[in-house]
Amino acid sequence: MPWLAPADEAECFIVGGVWLVILLALDLYVGRCVFRFGWRRIAEDFNPLRGNWLSVGMLFLFLSPVLVFRLQA
Repeated sequence: MPWLAPADEAECFIVGGVWLVILLALDLYVGRCVFRFGWRRIAEDFNPLRGNWLSVGMLFLFLSPVLVFRLQA
């Protein structure tokens, strides 16, 4: 991630956290305002026990800057 140039893993976690917050806010906004889903329906999208893998994708999004940092080191 040369355009961000994180100095250590802590900064990578910050980048991942910012990405997570932005994408989570976007998902919630689209679910509520565009598709007019209720909170219960949106919460179901994050439940991997019901076959919905959005939460796993969000976890990967959060950890991906750290994984890239470790692979580049």
